[in-house]
Amino acid sequence: MTACLDAPRSEATATVESSSSSASPVVGERIDGPANVRDTVNGKHIFTLFDKALVDNLTLENDWYRVGIYADIDTSEFGMDSIHPGRKILVDGEVIGEVVKTMSATTSHGGKKAWVFLYGYTHMENIDPESIIEPELEKYIQHSNGARTLRSWQPFIDRFALQDDSDFLGYRLFSNYENSFDDPSPSFRIGLAFEKDRLVAILHSRPIRVLGTQENLLDGAFDCVTYPDFAQREKFLMDLQAWMNSVD
Repeated sequence: MTACLDAPRSEATATVESSSSSASPVVGERIDGPANVRDTVNGKHIFTLFDKALVDNLTLENDWYRVGIYADIDTSEFGMDSIHPGRKILVDGEVIGEVVKTMSATTSHGGKKAWVFLYGYTHMENIDPESIIEPELEKYIQHSNGARTLRSWQPFIDRFALQDDSDFLGYRLFSNYENSFDDPSPSFRIGLAFEKDRLVAILHSRPIRVLGTQENLLDGAFDCVTYPDFAQREKFLMDLQAWMNSVD
């Protein structure tokens, strides 16, 4: 654990207990903290998240990530317009942080549960780099010397809990999704497309660099890199664009 509440470190003044959340599987970015979350880039400290807290990592701006979480509230609190200092932040019943400044609240509910949406900005050093899938994918390819069999990719698929679609446009796709904060119907963030247990294409909504592949810019929420020996590349890209258009 790295006690990096903020950057520069001279601002780190809060004292909190770390969370006991498990770091595996990685289903989103993890806090390397405890970490201060602010209302704007280098702005006012609004809440603190404990070490290993799971967040959605949205965008990077001047070395600060915009992050968000859905925190548990009682169903009787649905519709509340603010949340106040000293309140523990719970996700699935586990304390992962604490509110330090009164904030406006946006709530939602489903079934017998209700949530409040909390978001703000934290310095990039407060995000565990090994929980960010794009650079970890690039490292995995490099360390595996470009291995492309499904068997060779299974540890990565398991680590990031990628969902298995056995028939996506005729291919087997392992994927996760973008955050739902900016888009209530998010599309793929990373998708590994296999043809006969061999990796032929990688869908991505955020920049990646994969040596030996061709970047294909699509009109939609994500792009796609393809390997040069992918014989059905043109048809796959056409089918993929048509699929994207159909779900917009």
